[in-house]
Amino acid sequence: MASSATDRAATFPIASGSAHRERTGGRRPLRIGIDISRTIGQRTGVGSYASRLVEGLAAVDRENEYLLYPYFWECFHPEWRTARIPESPQFRLWCEDRTLEEINQRWTTAPADEVVGGVDVLHSTAFTVPPPLSEAKLVVTVPDLTFLTHPELHTEANRSFCLRQADLWSKRAAYLITLSESARSDILRYLSFPEERVVAIPLAAAPEFVPSTDLGAVRRVLASHDIRDNYVLFVGTLEPRKNAITLLRACADVLRVADPPHLLVLAGASGWMNSEVFAEVRGLQLEERVRFLGYVPDAELQALYTAARVFVYPSLYEGFGLPVIEAMACGAPVITSTTSSLPEVAGDAALLVPPTDVIALRGALEEVLNSHAKRLQMRAASRRQAERFSWQETARKTLAVYRKAVDEA
Repeated sequence: MASSATDRAATFPIASGSAHRERTGGRRPLRIGIDISRTIGQRTGVGSYASRLVEGLAAVDRENEYLLYPYFWECFHPEWRTARIPESPQFRLWCEDRTLEEINQRWTTAPADEVVGGVDVLHSTAFTVPPPLSEAKLVVTVPDLTFLTHPELHTEANRSFCLRQADLWSKRAAYLITLSESARSDILRYLSFPEERVVAIPLAAAPEFVPSTDLGAVRRVLASHDIRDNYVLFVGTLEPRKNAITLLRACADVLRVADPPHLLVLAGASGWMNSEVFAEVRGLQLEERVRFLGYVPDAELQALYTAARVFVYPSLYEGFGLPVIEAMACGAPVITSTTSSLPEVAGDAALLVPPTDVIALRGALEEVLNSHAKRLQMRAASRRQAERFSWQETARKTLAVYRKAVDEA
C-alpha cells in the first residue's frame, strides 16, 4: 500500500448497491468494501493478510471500485488515519473528517449498508461480522477454528468473541474464505455452513521476502538486536498455539553443543498466556542463548530470515502459517509441524515433525545444523516451494468469490 489516509482522506457520496447496478448495467463493475483495520500499527497475521490482499487486488483488477475501512465494528484503532492504500483511483479510504468517537458512534448506530458506503460486497478479513446488511453480500475470512479445535489455547474472552462471531457467520455470510484445505475441513466439520460456500484460498509471501543480497544491511539488523552468533529463528506471536516451550526444550542442548554455540531468536509480538515460556527459559538456564525481539517490521524480518541457519515453526495448529512461506521465500531451511495446514504449505521442502515430540524436533535441528550440504539443499527447495504461491493468484481467487456472491443474488 502506497499512500496514507492523511493523503487521501475524503467523504464519498453514498449510493446503494441497487443504484450502482442501475448506473452500470450488465456485468458491471462492483463496489467492494474491505476491512483493513488490522493493518494499522503492529500487524499480526490477519493484518498482513488484509494488507497483502489489497495489494494483490490492485495488481490484478482494473475494473472494480474498492472502499477500504481503517476502522470496523469492534476495531477502532486510534491511528486509523495512518492506514496505507494503493495509489490507484479504484481504491478509496472510507473516512470522514470526524473524531474517532464520532466515527465509532455512527458505525455502531447507523444502518450497516449506509456506513459502509452502499457496497455490493463487504469483506470482513478478521472474524468480525457486521450488523445485518440489506444490500451488500457479506464475505468473511476465517483463518482458523482454534477456538473450537484447541479451546485451551485461548483466553475465555477471546473464545467467547469467536464463538459469537461464528454464530453470525452461519446466519449472515454469503461465502466463507479460509486459507487452506485443512482449515476448510475444520469449518465443514464444526460449523453448519453449505460446503459449496466455503472456499480455500492460500496465501503467499510478499514480494519483498527474497534472500537479502545487501550483507551490510543484514549485519546492521542483526547487530541492532545483539545477534552476533549463528541462530535458530522462530517468527510468530508468542501465545500457546505457537508451541514455544517445545521449541525451547528441543533447542536446549543443541544450542550449547553447537560449534560455535548458537542462539535461539524469537521474533514476534507478545500475545497471551505466555508466562510459562519465560519461566522455561529460566528453568533451562538459557538466558544467554535466547533472544526475544518482540514485534519486528517486515524489512528486518527479511534480514532475519535470510541469515538464519534454520527457521523452526513447531505450531500446534495453523490456518495457513504465513511465516513458513516467508522464510522459504528468503531461502531459509525450514522445520515445521506435521499438523493442520503446515504440510500443505511446506510441501516436501521442509522437515516435518510432530509438534509435541521434543526428541524428533531435536533430531531435525541437529540434522540441519550439522550439515552444510543439507542446508544448501533445503535452501534451494524452500525457494522453489515459495514460488508456487502468489498474492496475485490469491487476489484473483478472492475476486471470483466476490463476483459469485453478487451474481447469485
